[in-house]
Amino acid sequence: MKKEGAFLYPLLVVAIFLFLGLSPEMVRAGVVINEVMNLTSDDTRLEFIELYNTGPVTIDIVNWTFNDGDDSDTIDTGGARGLSITGCINDTTSIPPGGYAVILDPDYGAGDTYSIAAGTIILTIENGNVLGGSQLAVDDLISLLDNSGNPVSTYGGYPSLPSTAGLSVERKNPDGTDVFCNWGNSSNSSPGSQNSIYNSDSASPNAFGLISPDNNTCTNVVSPTFKWQDSTDGGSGLCGYDLKIGDGLNTQTVFVDSSNTQSQPSSDLSDGVTYTWYVIAYDNGGNTAATTASQICIDTTAPDTFTLSSPADEHCTNVQLPTLTWNESGDGGCGLLRYELY
Repeated sequence: MKKEGAFLYPLLVVAIFLFLGLSPEMVRAGVVINEVMNLTSDDTRLEFIELYNTGPVTIDIVNWTFNDGDDSDTIDTGGARGLSITGCINDTTSIPPGGYAVILDPDYGAGDTYSIAAGTIILTIENGNVLGGSQLAVDDLISLLDNSGNPVSTYGGYPSLPSTAGLSVERKNPDGTDVFCNWGNSSNSSPGSQNSIYNSDSASPNAFGLISPDNNTCTNVVSPTFKWQDSTDGGSGLCGYDLKIGDGLNTQTVFVDSSNTQSQPSSDLSDGVTYTWYVIAYDNGGNTAATTASQICIDTTAPDTFTLSSPADEHCTNVQLPTLTWNESGDGGCGLLRYELY
């Protein structure tokens, strides 16, 4: 009977997900990194990472990890390391729908003064004494991974955030993507509560298109200028654009301020390669709109050398409109466009 029950339980969980119209991946993705304190005014004891459950069901993050690029930490209950915050819950890793959990430094103490809201799930790390490799840095990419190592949420590690020590970096819209435009300096760090810069805008920026270079064209310029139309946003306002230029293996991303609608690549493009490019517009709530894609070929190699055929050199003729011929050239790049006769 025990074996039968153990077999039926996961089937029952999957059945519940399907009944609700949810896949396990959709449920897992409900947890996001929502706030990061990575530049304290005191020391590493005050660093924290806030998680928020945007989904419709409780999510247990037991044995989940986070990685700051230097080290990986397994998440544990706060109680396992002796952390106790008045009014908060320190004996579970389960985050209810709309609930907050705060991963605190193991040395966070009673004398440390964050006003963490009652009912917040208090978490810490299983081993070690600081969050991350040695501590969290402002440019650290922080990744939250489930117990199978699947990525769940990220904080992109934006060097200009925060601008002031002692203030956290907050996600403006928990349902928005991890892009610079969806993060900002908190006006007052808010672990366990709605972010101080919360923005409920969920509407995408208005559609826009590419201008130049034209689709399926070639150029011998290795750093061409890419231009596109303005996008607009009637909600939280336009934040900026990402210019994406890819060769099928690697993609350059260039962030462009909302006041500009053109940019060159961050590094020279390679000869003989066809690139696909497009632009994504972001508003201040992290919502996006993207153009269709265009292609451009880079060709800086001259056509093959070729020779004249007739008339012969220094030949005289009484024909006023002689026929001039030459041998064919070739081109391994974008192909021959035309010949010009001088």
